[in-house]
Amino acid sequence: MRAAIGLLVTLLVAFAGSQALLPRVVEQRLAMGIDESIGPAERVSVQVTSFPALRLLMGQLQRLSVDVRQVELDGLRVEAFIIDAQNLVIDPQKLRRGEGVEVKAADSLRVSAVIAEEDLNAFFWEKVDPSRNFSIVLEPDVAQLRGSVSFLGHSIGITVNGHFEVVQPTQVSFIVDEVKVEKVSLPRLIMDSLAKRWTIHIDLATAVVPLEISDVRVAQDRLFIYGRRPPDLPLAGGRQTDAVSMRR
Repeated sequence: MRAAIGLLVTLLVAFAGSQALLPRVVEQRLAMGIDESIGPAERVSVQVTSFPALRLLMGQLQRLSVDVRQVELDGLRVEAFIIDAQNLVIDPQKLRRGEGVEVKAADSLRVSAVIAEEDLNAFFWEKVDPSRNFSIVLEPDVAQLRGSVSFLGHSIGITVNGHFEVVQPTQVSFIVDEVKVEKVSLPRLIMDSLAKRWTIHIDLATAVVPLEISDVRVAQDRLFIYGRRPPDLPLAGGRQTDAVSMRR
């Protein structure tokens, strides 16, 4: 009887220990894998939940929360990249070997990316306007390019009104709606011929999880991009087995 009680106590202690320690170990490994996948970040915070915690050894996570700050994605500095996933399945072998993180399935996946106006301008100047004649201005529900060009020794003010739109599953682009030269709107034909000069593409295909962009919002000095679980990523309880790698 005493032996049985002793065994039970030992098992309970071992269970409690795994419940407390395993999530912390997995969080550390995930943080390292995420850092390896996307490059250096100012901070990577990871929280995992799974009961019993032993399920983590099989790569089964009931809840995953990730908060990455100041990271570069495809040449664009992202102020915050936040992930909230439920019933997530990852490849535990690759994680233990330090080969990055591979997402095999998820029932729910939500992603938010926050881009500061100054970082968006730096990206725009590098990719589109190295002379820095124009600057992006973000205000609530308003996206503009403001600048000037020199003509016969005179500086002519130009304002480009537009909006950010989801154009591909992982891509957002700046779409020109109106071009004003000294407060006078240009005809559509001329505007369309000039619009390509100010095309901005933001691609999150290299993000740390597979995603499909669902919405984009403009706020004061910030651009918010929201994503969700892509349709080709299997559900955790589904029959599909194709994996989607977070390692690029």
